[in-house]
Amino acid sequence: MKKCLVSVFLVLCLSLTLAVSAWAVETNEQVVSEEQYQEYVEIAKSVCQEYGMEYGEDVSVCPISEVTKVYTPEEYRAEVEEFCEVISSLQNPITTYASGDSNSNPSAGGNGTKNLTVNSPYNVDGGYFLWTLHARAVIGGGGPYYYTSATMEESVLIRRPSNAYTCVYAAPRLKSSTSTTRVFTQAVTIKKNGVAVTATPHTLTAQLSLNTSTGVVTLRNHE
Repeated sequence: MKKCLVSVFLVLCLSLTLAVSAWAVETNEQVVSEEQYQEYVEIAKSVCQEYGMEYGEDVSVCPISEVTKVYTPEEYRAEVEEFCEVISSLQNPITTYASGDSNSNPSAGGNGTKNLTVNSPYNVDGGYFLWTLHARAVIGGGGPYYYTSATMEESVLIRRPSNAYTCVYAAPRLKSSTSTTRVFTQAVTIKKNGVAVTATPHTLTAQLSLNTSTGVVTLRNHE
């Protein structure tokens, strides 16, 4: 019985040692070499130049610790080209209104709370890219109507070229305000996991426009 307990103890110790070793390899192992990573950087610089972008200001290679696979130069160029295509398309939005009830966009007239959405689709090589912006306005009065409050609720990436694309959103902020408009902006960092990231956050814009005669509010995704 004693020998059996000792054997079990030794097996447990060996298993723990192997688990710790595997964890160390998993957490410390670098997928690409420094030389390969620098080659990726040079490729990204070349692609940025082709798209009229500044490397380090518009687009950067992901940190070496986030590169999850080894690409050939041709493969990596194709990945960065797609990313730059997506980022470039965001500078030229196409506005379409989201479907919904009478409080979608433009809103119903009169006073009260207006829940607004606006879609911005982008067709890029490799897939479809779509954001939805959400905003809310509370309107008071009755000819003229006026803003009681207005907010940009959130921005949601609902379609993307692939699941590799992820975003980090900053809090929306009020950019400008008049009696009929409210303009909000939100900074968004866009990443293609393991490939590249926007060095400077992209800015989404939500402009609410109030018709003071009818109380109708319209949301646009750019000024």
